[in-house]
Amino acid sequence: MKLTYRALLTILMLSIPLNFIVIEGIGNVYLSTLIIFLLFGWVLIVSNGKLVLKNNAIVAILIFLIAAVSTFINVIVFDSSLVNFQITNSVIYLQVTLVFLIVNYIFNWVSLEYFFKVFIVIALIAAIRVWIEEPNHFFELSVYWTKRIEAYFIGGVNNFALILGVALIISFFHLRNLKLKIILSIIFFVTIVLSMSRGALLGVILTLFITSLYDTNRKTFKLLIKSTLFLILSVIVFLLITDNLQVVIDKVHERFFSLFTGDQDLNVFFSGRGDLLLNMFEKMFNAPIFQLFFGHGNGGIDFFDVVNNQRYETSHNILIDVIYRNGLFLLILYMAIFIQLLLMFLKRRSKDKLALFGIFVFFHLELLVNPILFAAQVGWLYALLMVYFLKQDAINEKRNAKINVSISNN
Repeated sequence: MKLTYRALLTILMLSIPLNFIVIEGIGNVYLSTLIIFLLFGWVLIVSNGKLVLKNNAIVAILIFLIAAVSTFINVIVFDSSLVNFQITNSVIYLQVTLVFLIVNYIFNWVSLEYFFKVFIVIALIAAIRVWIEEPNHFFELSVYWTKRIEAYFIGGVNNFALILGVALIISFFHLRNLKLKIILSIIFFVTIVLSMSRGALLGVILTLFITSLYDTNRKTFKLLIKSTLFLILSVIVFLLITDNLQVVIDKVHERFFSLFTGDQDLNVFFSGRGDLLLNMFEKMFNAPIFQLFFGHGNGGIDFFDVVNNQRYETSHNILIDVIYRNGLFLLILYMAIFIQLLLMFLKRRSKDKLALFGIFVFFHLELLVNPILFAAQVGWLYALLMVYFLKQDAINEKRNAKINVSISNN
């Protein structure tokens, strides 16, 4: 059974870099969507229904039902014009819930160690696919939407960079082989830089230092400082040799610092999200009391910004998205879960949790600017990680149990 569930997790993860649209229409149906439904059906059968009877599973189902019912009410009572968006995003919510139920059940048969190894391989496959399919986009370091790496199979450039960021954190804080640790970390970091995803780059830098300080072993922090200095010097030397230093400086300035020098105003720098937020807050404050507490529905965000000529289906911030889509009630619940998880990490710091804590920090920093949760191809990854966050203490317990068995056998 252990081998079977490992294969199940591997198949699920493979849908990230090998994703493609299976059916086009009302909300494109991706390969990952079909895989999730098939795997859920299989686990439901082999578990004799126990899959949905665990405590965490029941809570997840209730949360989904609350969101689904409020979405249905929004379509029937308030705005039927968004029915396509509401259905599409409800399916994405369902995907997230189903993955949570699957991983919550197979947790005891699939170790965190195995998941980490699979994730690194998956991230490498995704990176290789982008290098092969979009070499012109990849090395242009462009800030224009038509030229940046889009990687549609993985949910866009920002989600691609987020996945590489998680792989970098696993490589740096979990791998024991020093050479492999440094090589993979550099590969993932350089790829993130070239993707020009501001959120992922800043998020991964902050996470590396926060997690190094969280670690009780100061060797990790020293290694981070040495690696950072070596990487910076290597990149500068390479750019000088290839005579590309000024080009990169100009691109980095345009992408990261143009706001502070006055070359771009706040709204343009953040791709029109200032107008978007003002619009959303105005609608929230003028909404009926039901929508304040239970939201405008799973697919309730649909705004068009005339300045950037761009349509928005998310605020790019998890907290604002949750309160607008699902209301104050679920936002409070989400914040309570987040605080509980953070306290669990802080209460029992250990080497076993180091990489997991780093992923927790990075993912939630990213969720402040990246709507990955609502991406059909990869949004369910958050639910998968959430299981490991919630069951982090059991990871230590399983490790201690193995040690005790080994001692007793000797």
